[in-house]
Amino acid sequence: MADDDERAAKAARAKAMLKKRQQKKAATGTAASDAASPSPISPPPSRAFTPAPTPAEAAPVEVEEKHDLGDVFNVAKDDPDATSWLSSLTRVPSPPPPASPVPAKSPPPQQNLNKPANAPPKRTSLTSPPPPPAGKEAALQKQLAALQAENEALAADIARLRPLESQTQQAEALLQQSRATGQVLEDLVQRLQAENETLQQNQQQTISLLVSEKASLAAELERLEGVESSAQTTEALLEEERRTAKDLDEQVRRLRAEAVETTARIQQSESKEKELTEKCREQVKSQNNEFSYGVHVLTSSQGTRAPTR
Repeated sequence: MADDDERAAKAARAKAMLKKRQQKKAATGTAASDAASPSPISPPPSRAFTPAPTPAEAAPVEVEEKHDLGDVFNVAKDDPDATSWLSSLTRVPSPPPPASPVPAKSPPPQQNLNKPANAPPKRTSLTSPPPPPAGKEAALQKQLAALQAENEALAADIARLRPLESQTQQAEALLQQSRATGQVLEDLVQRLQAENETLQQNQQQTISLLVSEKASLAAELERLEGVESSAQTTEALLEEERRTAKDLDEQVRRLRAEAVETTARIQQSESKEKELTEKCREQVKSQNNEFSYGVHVLTSSQGTRAPTR
């Protein structure tokens, strides 16, 4: 972009310089043509003419102003003789100054009408006027040489600046492309800004949701910590109950063993009791038999003793 701007600035400076030189050249050419043009021949005294316009009253030469850089570079193209018109000029001798002064006002038409119609007008000589003085010719030659040198310089400048036309066109194309790219980038920046604002809004909403989620997770964590402590307490109680149950199992096994031993002892005691009961029954039975026999013997002995008394 810096090279394009520098080229555009150089082209603008070249255009301004060329325009200035063309204006100067046009003004100088106008003055030279006025100086080289012959003065009007004064009419003879016998006739009255309207005074010819002086060089100061001549119409100014209109210089076509080039507004486009392409038109400035195409000067030689539009006018092939633009660089050689000075060299093709021929020297024209200036006429001598008039013999009598030009009247300020034209005579009224009645004076011309009062003259006789058959009076022939005086003819002027058609021969070329004498050459101008040597000093004036030298000045014109010097001015012509200066104009030719300036024309050559302008032609060299045109030839030197002609390649800049394509560069200027390329710079303009690059500038248009850069403007289009800048517009695209501006649209892209606006779209990205809108997307960034949307993302910021979404981010704010996400942050709010995360904050609320964090608060709920913190509350849930506190609740889980309470549950964990309760679970640890319950687990400790469960371990204690397991130990107690294990002790109870040991006691149950021991009591079962004792019950088995006690049952065996009871069975032994019952068998001994049965034996003792049988023995007691036999002893009681034998004692009862012995007692019955004794009573019978005693009764028998007492019966035999009674009659003898």
